[in-house]
Amino acid sequence: MLFNKKLNLLNYNERNLFSVDSNGEFDPSESEEFLIFDGYKIHLKKKPKSQNLRICIGLPSKKKWQKSVIKIEVSHPPKAKPEVIMDFCQKHKEWIAKTCARYEAQIAKTDEILHSHGGKILLFGEWIEEQSLALIAQEFLAQMHKSDFASNPTLNLTPSPATKPPKLKTTKQMLSFILLCHIKERTQALARQMQLEYSKVAVRETFTRFGSCTQNRLSFSLLLICASKPQIEYVIIHELAHIVHKNHSHRFWNLVEKHCKEWRALRKSLQDEYSLFRLVLENL
Repeated sequence: MLFNKKLNLLNYNERNLFSVDSNGEFDPSESEEFLIFDGYKIHLKKKPKSQNLRICIGLPSKKKWQKSVIKIEVSHPPKAKPEVIMDFCQKHKEWIAKTCARYEAQIAKTDEILHSHGGKILLFGEWIEEQSLALIAQEFLAQMHKSDFASNPTLNLTPSPATKPPKLKTTKQMLSFILLCHIKERTQALARQMQLEYSKVAVRETFTRFGSCTQNRLSFSLLLICASKPQIEYVIIHELAHIVHKNHSHRFWNLVEKHCKEWRALRKSLQDEYSLFRLVLENL
């Protein structure tokens, strides 16, 4: 046998939505080869150094979330034969069907929540009227000019708000600005509390991670604009802790718990609400 067909199943809800020095993203849409199995389109991805087969089920990072774009990807060694891959899928047919059904139910549920809050946006864990967002953004802009961190060059806000106010024309621009203001202020305070130094803070429109830390540069997903402030606090502490520990060792979690006692509950709630956060942003 060319490789060990070790069971290695993964779905998005079980993925690590927090990363450290990671450039990897789960994007099944990048797969060019595929096969049809039991009515499902299975994307194939060759892994040169892999000795195992692995099934990933989730949502592509670069497409709108709809039932039709739930993706199934099988990563495999380069010499794996199609019949071996089909056999692997057949052995886990029940798991594939169950996981896809769970995604469809999850999408339907979050879609129902979204429709019940028509004309509203989820901001820091609370539903607000979309028409009030511009006023809130202006309030954040005013607060930013008055705060100490507005003129602190180490915070790397470009362009500098002291010289050129950011252009806030679209809803996502306003949401990004509001989240960036909040996260920069809290990151500065929490870094002092944890006695850590970081080089930069950024907010990006990514759907694969809530946060990441790369060479002490902290990046946060726009998804967090929907999260409650305690949830955001946890993500900031999580990423700051990666400045010290570039892994998820016991020492890392001990440091997180020292500054966030409720991290387990907050982490779980973020993972549970990920689908809603993503759907909110994709429908803007």
